[in-house]
Amino acid sequence: MRPSVSSSAILLRLLSVVGVVAACPSSGRAEVSIAGSALLAGDEWGYRQEQYGVELERTTETSGQSLALRFHRYALHAPLEGIYAFSGNEPAARLGAHVLDGLWWISAAAGLQGTLDFEGATGELIVARAVPAGDHTFTPRLELAREPLSLSPLPMSLGLHSHRAQAALMWRTKSVVAEAGARVDFWEGDTVLGRVRNSARDRISANRIATGYAYFITDSESWLDGGLSAKVASAEHNTLLATQLVPERRYTWYPASAPVFVWETSAIIRLHAALGESIDTKLQLGLPLLSQETRQWDAVRVTSWGTAPYEAELDVEWHVLADTSLQLQGKVFIKPWESWDALGDGAYRQGSVRIALEQRI
Repeated sequence: MRPSVSSSAILLRLLSVVGVVAACPSSGRAEVSIAGSALLAGDEWGYRQEQYGVELERTTETSGQSLALRFHRYALHAPLEGIYAFSGNEPAARLGAHVLDGLWWISAAAGLQGTLDFEGATGELIVARAVPAGDHTFTPRLELAREPLSLSPLPMSLGLHSHRAQAALMWRTKSVVAEAGARVDFWEGDTVLGRVRNSARDRISANRIATGYAYFITDSESWLDGGLSAKVASAEHNTLLATQLVPERRYTWYPASAPVFVWETSAIIRLHAALGESIDTKLQLGLPLLSQETRQWDAVRVTSWGTAPYEAELDVEWHVLADTSLQLQGKVFIKPWESWDALGDGAYRQGSVRIALEQRI
């Protein structure tokens, strides 16, 4: 796991808010905002995903409520390694709330994606508590969630969901942020007819993936921060299955990437700058160091070095007016097949662009 806007910004904001609330009483003032967003993602093998949404949020210093409505479009424009071309649409809705009670943070969300029944139900619960100790703050956190697998970077698992349980401990000082944790993902199984040419693969078996991770990164006021991250993961059974009638030892991303064992270490570089008074920019890079992945086809296991991904994320926020901001985010994800070769034939390369306009009321 690597720190990013999606994974750490909320918790870093939590810690800063905890400090403010502990120091002074709540004013009770509420802020309402509405945001519209569009996300476009795709890879070089023809998979495309679009996501359009609108979110209404009301927040005070100690609580908040949100309602998000989204519409997903996805398509594989040409057959891929035995997977037939397909396309589809999925509406989604999500209702969430959070409460900050002293040093406790509790948030919950529930929603639906794709179908109006239990099969399409999604949800998340987060419980955290800040523990100040002088200049240090420790924050243990517990997360439970049911979420679509199609939101992962390797999204050939449309229509399937994952149950996630995660425990973590964050440590923060004036200049360093670090976190260590463990998570278990239970992937649901299903029978998806007509998705692949090899009908023996219509049945997708359930799976369990256990992951341990840790990272630290400096959090200075300068233009440059850096750190390290590490991850180790093991799957109950391998999912790198041949979707063709003739097996071939390469990634097929079906239903998603879950090798039987993998460990990774990476360097984190974060650059941030303000362009004038109204534009903030941040560029975060994840550069693989040592890593190893063990893949399996039937009874044959193959272990390769240099398989950790290259990652880049650019965030730009333009404060157009006092209560209006425009956010632009671009991501690149490249996973080598072996030997750190990001340009090799077996590598998986994906990119995405997200734009959002937020108006505070």
